[in-house]
Amino acid sequence: MSDNSTFLHWNHDNATVKSVSTVSRANGTTLKIELHVTDGFTLAMLMQALSESREQPKKASTPKSSSPKRLSAEPLLGLPAPCLQITDGGGS
Repeated sequence: MSDNSTFLHWNHDNATVKSVSTVSRANGTTLKIELHVTDGFTLAMLMQALSESREQPKKASTPKSSSPKRLSAEPLLGLPAPCLQITDGGGS
């Protein structure tokens, strides 16, 4: 089971919220958060978490087929069982 959530956290000494705004439309709401970051490590962690969260919907939206797709319309041919190797049981 995959985790479909994103959790952002930071030290308030290294990053502060400058502004927050929303825009609502019929199909959803866009939330914009502007941060002021003073530490490179905090910035890198936030950017990595946001980058990973942007990739998740792409992975989740790809439909998974329940049956494998066939490359051609021709029926698959089965192979015969391998020949049995008979040994005499005696040592040489």
